[in-house]
Amino acid sequence: MLLMVTCMKKNNKGFTLIEILAVIVILGIIMVIAVPEVSRLVTKSKMESLKISADGIMRAAQLYQSSNIQSDDVTKFTILNGEETSLNKLNYQGKVDSGTVMIYGDDEIALCVTSGRYTAIKNIDDSKITVTEGSCLFNEQTQAFEFKEYCGDYIDELNDLKAQGNATSENILSGKSALINGVLTEGTMANNGSLSAILKAGESFTVPEGFTSGGMISAESLETLTSSANATAADITIGKTAYIDGVEVVGTKPAFDTVVFAGSSYTAAKDGVLVFSYTIAGGVDTGETHQMHSILYKNGVPIHDVWYNSRGWTSENSGLYKYRYDMKAGDVFSYTWSQNFGTAQSIQGVNMTAFY
Repeated sequence: MLLMVTCMKKNNKGFTLIEILAVIVILGIIMVIAVPEVSRLVTKSKMESLKISADGIMRAAQLYQSSNIQSDDVTKFTILNGEETSLNKLNYQGKVDSGTVMIYGDDEIALCVTSGRYTAIKNIDDSKITVTEGSCLFNEQTQAFEFKEYCGDYIDELNDLKAQGNATSENILSGKSALINGVLTEGTMANNGSLSAILKAGESFTVPEGFTSGGMISAESLETLTSSANATAADITIGKTAYIDGVEVVGTKPAFDTVVFAGSSYTAAKDGVLVFSYTIAGGVDTGETHQMHSILYKNGVPIHDVWYNSRGWTSENSGLYKYRYDMKAGDVFSYTWSQNFGTAQSIQGVNMTAFY
């Protein structure tokens, strides 16, 4: 016998790009066909599951109705977060998120239960339970449950927005309210309305805490604040200023410096006025002649040369004698005096004062 062995060549060749693309296209077509169908089947399954639970609740309500004497009042059962929250319990078989069951005195039953985004409703005039996407609400006018379009996506968005709030009651005006993190919050902020004040120089205004609707805080004008002033430029010393009726006024009154000296000579520092004065004290009449000789010199020339002769000088005759003389810068003033008063009279004092 001839044994023949055939050796096959090993093929290490992989998939081509065209083959991979073809597979991807086929998978895409399958997904387009399959996903909607799968989604439809999932929806149908959830709706049928809710229908079964609603039927179980309906049977539990009928059993409760047959076991209890009904009055004309409505017996209401509530379900929240999968648990019965009403005083009376149905002890139903099934699973729902929330709902309301109403047993009427005439042996009629209505219910509305939800699971996820689906709702089952049966009113007293309905022959069967209807399940659809959405939620339900009770219409007080028709006394019946009604479907409400599903808006869960919008509610989720709204909840996300509500969770972003960070205000507190102190940030909200008193008498107003707002939802903050899903909680209705009443405002406590004081409403101060419109604020206004007119301030004088140096005054301040304390703004109260809370809300203000505007207003104006202003200061009295400089004209108003200085309207009581009555000086003029001639009343204000040269080099000084003052505000009068809101206008800055520059002084024109010469500024006088005063120099009082008791020596026998003085040289004027600048143009001004010299006051030469002396005082004669009172005395008594002794029958003697009283004499005083007073001389004031300006640049060596006598400008005041007086003899006083008197008898019987008394205290009523005493007094202060003043003389005023204009002077220019550099003028030299000096004075001399002599007396012959006997024993009853004396000079009190002699002085010169320069005003610039």
